[in-house]
Amino acid sequence: MKKVYKNLTAHAAVFFALLFFAAFWMTRQQMLQIDKTTLSIDGQTGKTVALPYSLKTPGSQRLHLEATLTRRFFSTTRLRIIPDDCIASLQINGKPIDVSRLSGRCDWAHGTELDLAPYLENGKNRLQVDIRKKDGVGGINLFAVPDLYHPFHMLFQFFAMLGLAGWIIFVAKKRLPLSLSVLLAASAVLQLHYLSYTDYSTRTFDLLISTGHLDYIKMIVDHLRLPNPTQGWEYHQPPLYYLAAAAVYALFSYLPILDPLTALQLLSLFLFTVFLYYALRILSLLISDKKVLLASSVLLLFWPSGIIHSVRIGNDILFFTLFASGLFAILQWQLKGAKLWPPLLLASLALITKANGIILFGMVGILILTQLYRTKDAKTFFKQTAVALLFFVTAFAVNFADNIYYALISNTSDWLVSNVVNTINSRLYVANDAFHYLYFDLKTYLKEPFINPWDDRYGRQFFWNYLLKSSLFSEFFFHAKSTVATIMGALSLLVFGYISLGLATARKQKETLVMALALFLSIAALLVYRIKIPVACNTDFRYIYPVIIPMAYFYGRAMIFLRKHGLPLPYYGGYVLAILFSARSIVMFY
Repeated sequence: MKKVYKNLTAHAAVFFALLFFAAFWMTRQQMLQIDKTTLSIDGQTGKTVALPYSLKTPGSQRLHLEATLTRRFFSTTRLRIIPDDCIASLQINGKPIDVSRLSGRCDWAHGTELDLAPYLENGKNRLQVDIRKKDGVGGINLFAVPDLYHPFHMLFQFFAMLGLAGWIIFVAKKRLPLSLSVLLAASAVLQLHYLSYTDYSTRTFDLLISTGHLDYIKMIVDHLRLPNPTQGWEYHQPPLYYLAAAAVYALFSYLPILDPLTALQLLSLFLFTVFLYYALRILSLLISDKKVLLASSVLLLFWPSGIIHSVRIGNDILFFTLFASGLFAILQWQLKGAKLWPPLLLASLALITKANGIILFGMVGILILTQLYRTKDAKTFFKQTAVALLFFVTAFAVNFADNIYYALISNTSDWLVSNVVNTINSRLYVANDAFHYLYFDLKTYLKEPFINPWDDRYGRQFFWNYLLKSSLFSEFFFHAKSTVATIMGALSLLVFGYISLGLATARKQKETLVMALALFLSIAALLVYRIKIPVACNTDFRYIYPVIIPMAYFYGRAMIFLRKHGLPLPYYGGYVLAILFSARSIVMFY
């Protein structure tokens, strides 16, 4: 009977996975299809190009793009054009569209959105766009924009959400309680909805800029080699994520199922779901009170910046996943007597994904030292130290060897981030003294819902203002939801208060040491990074986002402390606060 149940569970998981991919594919098909893109420069012979397209040349030039737009009977008809620098002319099927008063025709960041319904015919349509490029960088990007309220879109979206939720529940409930599996599925559904109206260029970091994340991926796909770390903005990054992303990008470049960049967004969604899965396993391992566990889990699953990062393309997302699984492996080693090599392997993979992975090695090193202090077992200490050093040196070499090499031959001034230091905009630099690291500007934190790395009035000069505010919304603005964000900012101070109480009152146990190390070493790493290169954006919480796991744990410890000390009002207030904060987050993104 048990075998039959397992078979049914496996078949159900496969069914829901197929349902998700089929429905998601239909939502993509329901959008206006863009293909056969050719581009010519200053009247030269056109060549086939992939979007987004960019180039960097001296002087002004005229870029002429032609593309085929396929409209089906159920297709949406909205298109977004992002020009660099300005749209000079636009035609559909030879019919000109007046662009002189078009809002955003010279907006290289967001572009302009048009409804082409009056110009489109069923089937294939010819689009022609002329872009005037000024001196330096120029280019163009096109997006089909979904109609969230189109009946077909809503239908396909419903079945995609159903498939995703069903798959997660049937897979996760093997290791998680059913209640947490359902909450994990609900979080993933919210992320999928966010993906439905968030294209790959929206709320991202250094993706589409010259020598950014996308160029790194394309370098591997087109030339089968890693880029020179001194010759690009993101080329100094370690290779693991980009190798995986290049494989996905190449696969979907040949399979006409999904746009390759949409496939990369789906990869991010999958990796973030795995991150949340391991985060929940950690909380389940450490918090035995089921009600407190639910409160901590809700807070973690619906933390607002997590929704934002879940569909971003970049190496942060793989780092999150490896950090969470590595932290889980460390807890298994410390609490269950498991082997040491799994956390070391995961720490190595994290380090060759992003330099932040060094935090896991720091945790392992300190824990090995504490074991020596407790047990006085020198033989075990030297054996574990040797193994840990072998993993660390190997991963460190993979990450930093090329950067160090180019620093030694004087091609770059900084071995950590290669030539990025030489090209950072001077307007991003902030004060680098003790006051700005210790002071917290409460008035600005409550008044301004968002943080801006370019503007002092949002509190960017203060380390704690930037860290805590970016933990909510990263560096992005949601102007239509400013009121919601302001409320969340006020509620977050109460959340941070509970976390601080839990940290101060947690029992002195192995699990507390592990989680405190994850919290303090992450913040220390961010401090060192900002002190070394004092620019505002180096304080973004996304660099240490997995610290949300110990934050949720200490939030739960605070509730347990309050209950044990006969303080029912603040104890039940912890439940209310977690629900209110998470509900505001859902409103923010739905």
